[in-house]
Amino acid sequence: MSKFSMSDAEAKNAAYPTFETNKGDKPIAYVLVGLPGSGKSGWAANHPQKLPIASTDAYVENYAKKKKLNYAQAFKACYPDACKDLKKQIEKFTKKPKSFIWDQVNLVPKERIEMHARLDPTHRVVYVCFRVPLSECLRRHEARDREAENVVDAKRIQDLAKVTRFPQTGKEPYFKCIMLTHPDWGKAP
Repeated sequence: MSKFSMSDAEAKNAAYPTFETNKGDKPIAYVLVGLPGSGKSGWAANHPQKLPIASTDAYVENYAKKKKLNYAQAFKACYPDACKDLKKQIEKFTKKPKSFIWDQVNLVPKERIEMHARLDPTHRVVYVCFRVPLSECLRRHEARDREAENVVDAKRIQDLAKVTRFPQTGKEPYFKCIMLTHPDWGKAP
């Protein structure tokens, strides 16, 4: 069994595919692509391999707790510092290469190409794309707000939806691209 193998039940789940590996293969960097509320953090937390997660969320949540703010307030106040912390997390995973999950919005191809260039020497880049309608992401965020106040401003989510571009074969480099598509994806609002 290779280091990326999963049980038969997990292997049948399209959300968590297995990858054939040889002993000399690079570890995998799963780069999550999707709007806030599309399911990225849930996917990362439930990954069968329990991989380490590089994310800005933990930094923002800790800042919110320390300053007694809700997530949206903390996000506005500390997001640049959260991004610096994320870069440190990524550096750690590239210095001593091991598989990990990069849980961030990652919607702009130019930024993903730069990410790929940074990761490719040490990792095989696998994009996991969460194609979920804007209305569903907003609904989920509204529910999240009532539960834990971990919410990004609805206007920001709408703005992100306008610039969303999922990876396309031949347009940007990657090892694999997994499209997780909500049943209502592509339907008129």
